[in-house]
Amino acid sequence: RPTSSWQQGEVIVDSHQLTIRDSADLGLYTIEVGLYTQQGESFLRLNLRDENGIIRGDVAHLTPVRVTD
Repeated sequence: RPTSSWQQGEVIVDSHQLTIRDSADLGLYTIEVGLYTQQGESFLRLNLRDENGIIRGDVAHLTPVRVTD
């Protein structure tokens, strides 16, 4: 649902399955996520704000994923 309807402190679950190729290099990978808003024909990245409303960038870093053999 639109982010404009989200409430402060509300947890929004948006699950996605990741597929890792057999040929992927082993190691630790950082997953980054961002949100966009549509402005006419364009999509603009939304800012990430902390609990004090200070802009901290436009990407959230999720728990790292380790690829092993």
